[in-house]
Amino acid sequence: MTDYSLVVGLKGDIDRLSYDISASLGENEAEYFLHNSVNPSWGPDSPTSFELGSYIQRETNINIDVAYMADVGLASDLNVAAGLEWREERFEITRGQLESWDKGEYIFSGSRNGSNGFNGFGPTAEGQWDRENVAAYLDLEVDVQPNWTIGGAVRWEDFDDFGTETTAKVSTRIQASEVLALRGSAGTGFRAPTPGQQNAYNVSTIFDPITVEPVDSGTVPSNSALAKQFGGETLEPEESDNFTVGAIFELGALNVTVDYFRIDVDDRIFLSEQIKIQDVTGAKNDDGEDIGDGQVDGYEHVDIADVQGFDSIRFFENDFDTKTDGFDIVLTYELESNVGDTDFLLSYNRTETEVTQSSNLSAGGIRWLEHGAPSTRYSATVNHEIGSCRYLLRYHHFGDWYSGYDGEDYDGYGLVDIGYTHRINSHASVSVGSDNVLDETPDRSVRRFSRGNKYPRFSPGGINGRFLYARARLEF
Repeated sequence: MTDYSLVVGLKGDIDRLSYDISASLGENEAEYFLHNSVNPSWGPDSPTSFELGSYIQRETNINIDVAYMADVGLASDLNVAAGLEWREERFEITRGQLESWDKGEYIFSGSRNGSNGFNGFGPTAEGQWDRENVAAYLDLEVDVQPNWTIGGAVRWEDFDDFGTETTAKVSTRIQASEVLALRGSAGTGFRAPTPGQQNAYNVSTIFDPITVEPVDSGTVPSNSALAKQFGGETLEPEESDNFTVGAIFELGALNVTVDYFRIDVDDRIFLSEQIKIQDVTGAKNDDGEDIGDGQVDGYEHVDIADVQGFDSIRFFENDFDTKTDGFDIVLTYELESNVGDTDFLLSYNRTETEVTQSSNLSAGGIRWLEHGAPSTRYSATVNHEIGSCRYLLRYHHFGDWYSGYDGEDYDGYGLVDIGYTHRINSHASVSVGSDNVLDETPDRSVRRFSRGNKYPRFSPGGINGRFLYARARLEF
């Protein structure tokens, strides 16, 4: 994995107007390799190590943001903020070495083509896809009375591949007394499918959940000829409605916030269930060559060269709607003493998700979506600062959760983080620390003997154990 980013910008003030202009460029490349495997169709000529190709995501942004304080005769000035954004996303799949995806001379024996475990990216997968969008927003906020703040915002975006979207939000805050404030907000939102979701293509070996035998599954673009045979369509944006209501208690050095939230999302994007392909024969590739003499599960013949390597396929689709609600409780306390200042933070979250509508999800898929993440999480953090030194101690705990990959419930567990920062001067600092310093991991996977994975996939606290870091920071 190689990741880099660069951000440059300029910000300042002109009388009552502030501005912030920035440009950023970032790229992430995931380069795939495979060792101790073979491409069976190459027989004894097959290598045992393969360079499989890469996924590359590049993003470029240009932003212009301004804010102005206008006197409108109310309890405060009207804060007017506005901005423009231009964004380009580029997703690329690079080709792997020939032996990782091509069929060798032993294909006649019925051997599969492609490196076992994960096929290299071939000509069918290779490509580059770009998307541009422009956006503009307007945000207003004012105190209509000394104890009452209201705000509103609207954002418009235009994507070159699926048109325009407009979202909005309104919010309010009332200072009911010296110790109690009430707040709330409501808004709409959307998330566009990424170029990667629209165009990703790969073949990997998975385990059939019934036979527990290895099979080759292909992930294909939803608007490809093959996916369309099984209901695939061009992806559309996810759309959402949300609202929150909460209270703030200020009791001297102790601050307590309690918030309830609800988010309804329509047309959520998710990988489809595995769709089995039987008797994959009779299709022709892009060169018109026969690769058999049958049909694909009763569907019409499909025109895709790599179909011969699939036992099943899946693709991204807008398949279901969800309702998510829950509450957050956060307590903060500041303690000043002769031996430094200490900040205490305790937070608790409970979140429940319900699938309210689905076209294709199985009962197991619904359970995974509703219980795949812990419904409860809490953390406790202590920050202590004395002189030029700052110390961090944090504990976070994840509740019980369900792994759809294993079909099993797992107990929750907790992690401990520590850190130390030394401020050299007002411009420079160095930090060292460790996330999960006690090297905690989730319970062992119940499928580890039949599938080889030591821990359950998608564990909420990760499976990599202790993480050490050192960091230097310069500011000018």
